[in-house]
Amino acid sequence: MARLLIVDDEKSLCQMLEIAFRKEGHMVETLSSGQAAIKKIDAHAHDLIISDIRMPDLSGIELLEKARESGNPAAFILITAVPTVTTAVQALNLGANRYVIKTDKLVEELKVVVARVLE
Repeated sequence: MARLLIVDDEKSLCQMLEIAFRKEGHMVETLSSGQAAIKKIDAHAHDLIISDIRMPDLSGIELLEKARESGNPAAFILITAVPTVTTAVQALNLGANRYVIKTDKLVEELKVVVARVLE
């Protein structure tokens, strides 16, 4: 299956997504900071990166921008609990594959989105 990198400052969400995607057969790494994610993205190949938009040290938009500037080909899904038209447009303009709003059905929705993005 695929190598996933999940980046979110909510460690409990990272754990929940890691469990869900490991059950789907994926190799999963999680990080709770954008800066750590930049180092990991530069050092390792991932098929898909899932990142929260709002993080204290670096936004998901900035992480996406840095990944694209470095030529990283990984698919990218941004997730957020605070959706705005501005961030959605920025995400898509920078090459995000999807923009997913955090709801109580996030895990189920992400499973479907991840499967489609990896096809």
